[in-house]
Amino acid sequence: PNESASSPAVHLGVVAGDFDTAVQAMHTHVRMCVRPKLPSGRAHLIQYLAPGDQGYMDAHGRMDEGAIYKNIDLAAEVGSELFILDCGWFASRGDYRPHPERFPEGLDPVISYCRKKGLLFGIWTEPERAESNTPLYRQHPEWMMEKNNIDVTQPDAAAYVEQELHRQIEEYDLDLIRVAYDTHSTNEGGVTERHGVRENNYWRQMDVAYGIYRRAQKKYPQLVMQNCAAGIGRGGLGMAGLFHEGYMTDGLWMPQVVQIFSGRTVGFPPETFVIAHNAVREQLFGRPSNFDTYLRCQYTLGVPQILSGMIAPSVDKVSPQRIQSFKRYAELYKNFIRPILPVAKVYHHEPVNSRGG
Repeated sequence: PNESASSPAVHLGVVAGDFDTAVQAMHTHVRMCVRPKLPSGRAHLIQYLAPGDQGYMDAHGRMDEGAIYKNIDLAAEVGSELFILDCGWFASRGDYRPHPERFPEGLDPVISYCRKKGLLFGIWTEPERAESNTPLYRQHPEWMMEKNNIDVTQPDAAAYVEQELHRQIEEYDLDLIRVAYDTHSTNEGGVTERHGVRENNYWRQMDVAYGIYRRAQKKYPQLVMQNCAAGIGRGGLGMAGLFHEGYMTDGLWMPQVVQIFSGRTVGFPPETFVIAHNAVREQLFGRPSNFDTYLRCQYTLGVPQILSGMIAPSVDKVSPQRIQSFKRYAELYKNFIRPILPVAKVYHHEPVNSRGG
């Protein structure tokens, strides 16, 4: 009663031509009418990811201040422009303060070291979820839904999520924020009864989430916003209009990663995606299945993101020849690929189908 609702926008187009013509028309539409404009001087940067959950950082698979300093040195050495702390810099999901043992002085020294090395700085966060061992979960169990999701259809809960998102952006002086939502299904909202009528809460959830991220984009115009929901689980046009980039991860071994990229680029242009090629536990410290293939895919398919495990744990553990290979591709990307990336056409040499192309 006394409510109104708007359905999700539907994008319709008529194209006369073949498959590639239709793909390119869609890419033009997404580039011109859907994706937000990237902040000045921060378009399609070479990113370096220090992951804390895949066994790359130390013998115990954890990141700490010492390991991060080594990774910052390595990021600068191979020509990166943006350094990202992935999942693991905090104690628990939902309590986004630096881990007191791994980062006893907080993130300020790490951020300062990044700046000193000429790198921009970003973090991974998941503001719409909280684990059961966090103060937030204990203080507000009434906000929590299945899979530890926060019910942002409750105004107080939504206000907290938005306030926490802004706190992280400002307190950690972020150049990029990677927003995760690792829920793996589409019924997170659950069924709710309002005024005697049963409805699925998911529509309201998404309406509120859209508002939160739309306002953040407007408030922080120099911030690069990156959508990371278990491999862009929130991968539709709605989220693409709120985030500058989508981070593809999970299960990206060769050749599956190329098949996934081929399918995703039917609807979205390649510069939409940042991809963690070969981001699997088995590919540790500089041993991708084929180094040349890794480099070609990393620097030519979308926005480059170098994974620490694809190089080495520190500069002194990597050969000069390997560093030179990264530098050569970085220069190729910066001087040739990046200038044409926002207008490049994509051709699918094999139809994308259920058999993987």
